[in-house]
Amino acid sequence: MSDDSLWHTGRCTACEGEQLRDFLSLRDVPTQDGVLWKTKEEALAAPKGDFILSVCERCGYIGNRAYDASLVTFEGYDVSLEHSPVFRDYLQGLAERLVGRYDLHQKKILEIGVGKGLFLRTLCKLGPNQGIGYDPSVSPELRDAWRAEGITIVPDFFSEKYATSDADMVSCRHVLDILDRPKQFLRMLARSLGPDTVLYFESPNGDATLEDCVIWSMVYEHCSWFTVQGARALFNASGFDLLNIGSTFGKDYIGVEARPSPRGEHFDADPQAVSDVLSKVQTFERKHQETMRLWGDKLAAYSAAGKRVIGWGAGARAIAFLSAFGVTDSIPYVVDTNPNRQGKYLPVTGQRVVPPTFVLEHEPDVVLITNPSFTEEIKAQARALGANPEFESL
Repeated sequence: MSDDSLWHTGRCTACEGEQLRDFLSLRDVPTQDGVLWKTKEEALAAPKGDFILSVCERCGYIGNRAYDASLVTFEGYDVSLEHSPVFRDYLQGLAERLVGRYDLHQKKILEIGVGKGLFLRTLCKLGPNQGIGYDPSVSPELRDAWRAEGITIVPDFFSEKYATSDADMVSCRHVLDILDRPKQFLRMLARSLGPDTVLYFESPNGDATLEDCVIWSMVYEHCSWFTVQGARALFNASGFDLLNIGSTFGKDYIGVEARPSPRGEHFDADPQAVSDVLSKVQTFERKHQETMRLWGDKLAAYSAAGKRVIGWGAGARAIAFLSAFGVTDSIPYVVDTNPNRQGKYLPVTGQRVVPPTFVLEHEPDVVLITNPSFTEEIKAQARALGANPEFESL
């Protein structure tokens, strides 16, 4: 089997089968949701690319076969949700569960794509454990702060030169889905890690995206969309056995717990599970245009009524939603609690990202909550500020 099996070769990344079927095609979409722009002019000229989502009818793996890695950069990358109390509670609970289940005490933990580091720091405090994080976007200030806590940060992309057989756990959250060669990456880990090393991977939930027709979750930056079946196919074919897999953070994500397999790379077809994925794809195809019409009508009604509308949550869903409808000046602002995103502009459509206190100045009639998982938190924040607009969740 070749490590270079990619969607645009006409073969499935996971099982290398040739039964691929396109089911969603979008043109000229923003290629980044983790990078915002310093000026509106730069944002309006941000890179765009084509998005062609394809499903493998042999194993159920889903990916963007038009993905071009050169259009995705990690300079200035920040998708942190750690300013949200709801999300911090989720990470705390996840860390406690993993530490308890796998007896992670006085162990060595690696995190690939460590970001702002809250999850790794939590795992290390709970053990206590030794932590090493890999991420080229981590600032020198954060690296120094973590060093004082006994955590080492390597400001580089993780590669085979960093893989070590003495790691007890490897965490990799929201990285695998943005790699254009995920199988090659997993194979490298399977070769390098010890047989008892536990892996925790987390990615957007492809099953929920299809079932609920969450069009706004489908963004260019993600090369892969993992259903439970698609994730199982990729991990098995890359040399891992699954210990646990399922939805997490409500239905937003899929969590995968795995170990290197003594069988090595293997592919065990599950026709019923694949059939279930294909059925979800068909449901998504039916609902897609209906969802677009529904939201097109809502936006037109807001405009006709002269309502002041803002978004809340300046992440992937906001970027995908606004670009899908070509919304620019009619929704000029998007609130976000992440201070690193505030003052910047969303790619292609150019909305300015503002802090929550901005609702007092702007007095919106309608707040579009871009991620329903944060609905109650956002409503509480707005009302605590004295704002009481109409709330609508995407």
